[in-house]
This record gives sequence, structure tokens and C-alpha cells, in this order.
Amino acid sequence: MIRLHRERRFGNGKVTIEGIVVGDPLEKTRRASMDLAETDYERAIHAHHNSTYVEVVGSLVQRGTHTYLKNIRRFLD
Repeated sequence: MIRLHRERRFGNGKVTIEGIVVGDPLEKTRRASMDLAETDYERAIHAHHNSTYVEVVGSLVQRGTHTYLKNIRRFLD
């Protein structure tokens, strides 16, 4: 986890992660931001505190110099 943010103590939040995109022929490290539901955000906090990896399945969208994960179908810690 690079960054975790949410407006309140509970609820949805924004996360930025760094990792490898499966299927990317260059296999370079990339950063991607995403909005997570409360349950997945709690998993992100857990992974961050324990320095563990996460696996996210969604649609990668490039907007200018920023990369976003949309339509998150799975978030595993």
C-alpha cells in the first residue's frame, strides 16, 4: 500500500497501490488508485499494517499520467 485515505473513521476509502500488472509484457512496477467499499478498505488497512501483498482484479484505466482501477471485482489480502 502506498496510500490509504477516507473521510470518516468508517466507510468507503481511496487506496493507491504499487505492483505488477498481470499480462503486462514489460512487467514493470506501476501505481494505481482505486475506491474501495468499507470491507475491502478494512482489508487494505490490514495488509498495510502487516506489510503483506494484495491482489486486485478490476479494469485498469489510464487518465493522463494517472492510472486507476475501476469495476473492482475482487480484493484479496
